[in-house]
Amino acid sequence: MTGEIKSTDFAYIAGIVDGGGHFDWVSTEKESCTVPRLIIANNDKAMLEWIVRVVSPWVSHTYLYKQKKTLVSRHDYYHLTIQSRKNFKVLIPLLLPYLKIKYVIAKRILDRILEDD
Repeated sequence: MTGEIKSTDFAYIAGIVDGGGHFDWVSTEKESCTVPRLIIANNDKAMLEWIVRVVSPWVSHTYLYKQKKTLVSRHDYYHLTIQSRKNFKVLIPLLLPYLKIKYVIAKRILDRILEDD
C-alpha cells in the first residue's frame, strides 16, 4: 500500500458516511455472490472527488456518477459507490474507529466478510 494514512481524513469521511452514506449488499454476476456496497450521495462533487483521492491508495474501483435532477430533487447530485469484499476488508477498519451512527452495520459487514474467508 502506498500513501499516508491521516486519521483526520478518515474521521472526516466517517462523519460523511454517518450522515449521508448507505451500506447494503448487492448481487453481482461477476462474483456470483453478494458483495457489500457503500453509497454516498451528495450535491458537492468536489467533496466526493476528495474522498476518492483519499481512499484510492487502499480502495480500487470507486464509481462517481451524476444523478440528474428529478421532480423530488431540484439540484443535480452525485453518487459515490464503493463495493467489493476486498475493498471493504481495507476500508471498514480505517473508518470503524470514527463511525458513530453506522458503526454497527459496518462492523456486521466486516465480520461477515471475514467469516466467509
